[in-house]
Amino acid sequence: MNSAPVYLENLISREKSPPGNWWELYNPDTEMFSSHWIEISRGRFHVISPVPATLESEAFSVILPKTAQQYFVDVSYDKRRADSAIHADIWQSIRLQGLNDWRPFDRWKKVGTQFQFSDIGQSDGIVDMIYKVMKSRGAWVQDSFGNWTTIFYDNAGWARLGSNYSDPAVVDSFFRRCWS
Repeated sequence: MNSAPVYLENLISREKSPPGNWWELYNPDTEMFSSHWIEISRGRFHVISPVPATLESEAFSVILPKTAQQYFVDVSYDKRRADSAIHADIWQSIRLQGLNDWRPFDRWKKVGTQFQFSDIGQSDGIVDMIYKVMKSRGAWVQDSFGNWTTIFYDNAGWARLGSNYSDPAVVDSFFRRCWS
């Protein structure tokens, strides 16, 4: 139960595919996200994970050390702080797995009204995109009065990194750049 998903190595490509038929650029069985985004963009949006070759995988699995209820209790039943504590543990796990330099994931910058692809270290200091897949749909948690609420329940869609409360220019919930 508490192990990496069997599909972990089949999520995303490490490298951008060379030009060709957009519907054939990425293998949907071994590069699911890359294949999905290249197809719905008709060949214009390559989603890759440019991790260094020294890392074993282009995707990472995080098993949290606590249940949602334990996080909720530990922060005196504050959903926002529970969310931040969960993300802090996620970041710590990813760093321990070897992903400490986020510059390869920051290649775009906005200049005026245009977006420009940049060399590593020359962009805007904001990670361009992170795909976070949760194992479950979230959890019901109970406060000290016996009332039920949720953490990460039915949170489908787009959210800023960290939590829904964080500044979009910040790339982790500690308000520092990931590579600092």
